[in-house]
Amino acid sequence: MITPKSGAYFVAIVTQNRACLFGDVVDWEMRLNEFGRIVEFTRHDLVNHVAGIVLDAFVIMPNHVCGIVIIVNNTVGSGLGEKIVEAGSDEIVGVGFNEIVGTGSGEKL
Repeated sequence: MITPKSGAYFVAIVTQNRACLFGDVVDWEMRLNEFGRIVEFTRHDLVNHVAGIVLDAFVIMPNHVCGIVIIVNNTVGSGLGEKIVEAGSDEIVGVGFNEIVGTGSGEKL
C-alpha cells in the first residue's frame, strides 16, 4: 500500500473525451445536473469514508472537477476511528503554508 505524504494536493479529474456530464454553465453560473449533484454529494461525504483528510476549495465544471485535499498526519486509509478535521477548523489554525503543502513528490516547498 502506498502511504501518501502529509500536505495539500491539487486534484483535477476530467471526464472521458471531455464529455460535459456534470451540468452546464448558464449566465456565468454552473448549474449541476443529476450527475453533478452526485459528484458534489460524494465530495462532501468523502471525509466520512477516508480518515486523515481535510477538504478545501472545490469546483465542479461541465467536464471536470478540481479541488484541494489536505492529508493530515499521514493517516489516510488507516481507518475511520480517527478524528476528521473540516477545512477552516481551529485545529489547523497556526499551521504554516510550508508545513502542510507538498510538491506531490513528498518534498516540502
